[in-house]
Amino acid sequence: MNKKIVLIAIAIFLIIVIASILGIKPAVKSDSFDTINLPQGFKIDVFADALDGSSVSYPGPNPGPRMMLLKDNVLFVTIPNMGKVVALPDVNGDKKADGVVTFIDKLNNPHGIDYYNGWFYIAEENRLIRVKESGNELIADMVTFEVLIDNLPTGGHFTRTVKIHNNSLYFSMGSFCNVCNEQDERRAAITKCNIDGTGCRVYAKGLRNSVGFVFHPETGVMYATDNGRDMLGDDLPPDEINIIEEGKNYGWPICYGKNIHDTDFDKNVY
Repeated sequence: MNKKIVLIAIAIFLIIVIASILGIKPAVKSDSFDTINLPQGFKIDVFADALDGSSVSYPGPNPGPRMMLLKDNVLFVTIPNMGKVVALPDVNGDKKADGVVTFIDKLNNPHGIDYYNGWFYIAEENRLIRVKESGNELIADMVTFEVLIDNLPTGGHFTRTVKIHNNSLYFSMGSFCNVCNEQDERRAAITKCNIDGTGCRVYAKGLRNSVGFVFHPETGVMYATDNGRDMLGDDLPPDEINIIEEGKNYGWPICYGKNIHDTDFDKNVY
């Protein structure tokens, strides 16, 4: 009996350790919002939940719901680990999703999504596609399905973010590694293409993983986050929000933060 108790205790301990390493935690409940301090006049609540079919949340290469697009009061959400994009309509306007409609599925880690001139642009790990909606049914019209770019490198950071601005297509692609010299110039960079995916060129580089970027609605200036390298400590390097300009190099992997030389990686003395 004592041996069984010891084995059970060891099993419980291992479960706790593994859960801690993976960051496994219960799904968010609405009552947990009580600990969030909001400005006066603001309220937070759950619009839709359990979209990835899971009751736990954990970090890794295939997280649940990621990027969102609001079009005609319908929220479109990419779900990489399910290989799909879903639509969340709120017909009655009660600020709760009426249901979950699969817009398109059988994709490879779909992440970025944007809408322009009748087309939904979706960034998968290995390609960029676009498709139109079938009427007003919230499902993709596969007759219109087009692959714009089909040779994106895979592995490492799987996130690909796509935005349409001034009739041009922009997409960001994270690095293959934590810190290294990339072999594909499109990695750790933001690329600009024609709206049909042709004529692509690196717009800005030295960006380890600019998952989020936007254009100012009036000035057109691009702002992008950048997730810095790991293994230097809890607070180093600081993550960044950069003003992105065409042709600029933002430092990775040689430097981080405010032009700080990464001597842990680059041993050259300047």
